[in-house]
Amino acid sequence: MRSAKRGFYPISRNRVQADLIGIFHEFAFDGRCALGCDKVAGEIAMKVALWGCGGHASVVFETIRAEGKHEVVAFVDDHKSGLYLARPIFKISALPRDIGAVIIATGDEAIRDKLATMVTGDGRMLGTTIHPSAVIAQGVTVGEGSVVFAGAVLQPGASIGRNCIINTCASVDHDCIVEDGAQLAPRVALGGRALVGSRSFVGIGSAIINGVRVGANCVIGAGSVVVKNIPDNSHAYGVPARVVRKGEAT
Repeated sequence: MRSAKRGFYPISRNRVQADLIGIFHEFAFDGRCALGCDKVAGEIAMKVALWGCGGHASVVFETIRAEGKHEVVAFVDDHKSGLYLARPIFKISALPRDIGAVIIATGDEAIRDKLATMVTGDGRMLGTTIHPSAVIAQGVTVGEGSVVFAGAVLQPGASIGRNCIINTCASVDHDCIVEDGAQLAPRVALGGRALVGSRSFVGIGSAIINGVRVGANCVIGAGSVVVKNIPDNSHAYGVPARVVRKGEAT
């Protein structure tokens, strides 16, 4: 380690992380901001934690920041520690009890349901966030734990289930149904009355025409155009999309 000069003393990365975590424990969890200022009544509706510390989590974080209704004070990851985006990382069992809501911030559909069950089993709410640039028609329903990212459009009669991801600039037309745990990647377009089944993933830039149903536990490859129904547990891609693999439910 280099010697200290001009009054500066070398400190370790671990020391910095420990000090920052201490700041969050002292301020963020007792109702004050990290700078010591008091919260304005009604300005911050809820303290939330995000489960996940990857790229998807950073997009969820930015959506919550832009929405301005909640405050992200921590992240959850049972296999990591330290800091992410200057917030402390906790195991779910160690997450402070005054953090009442958790948003699943991983895009891995295989584990999102499991994590959501762990959150509610721990006595916490599944949080929901919608970017202010998203266009949400009157009467649209968005289930608990779901996230709607910047530029998405949800038209009248659309129904978004629990723990879904409606990604950047996705378009969900009138009377569509996106069932629990399903994901629409960026710039996916659903025609009117289309349905995406539970835990299915529709890849970036894909289109599903009016009235077509994609079953549960399906994967639709990027850039596909789905013009006929896709059965449960299928992988399909192409223009038009064709089923290339069928399997058991995951």
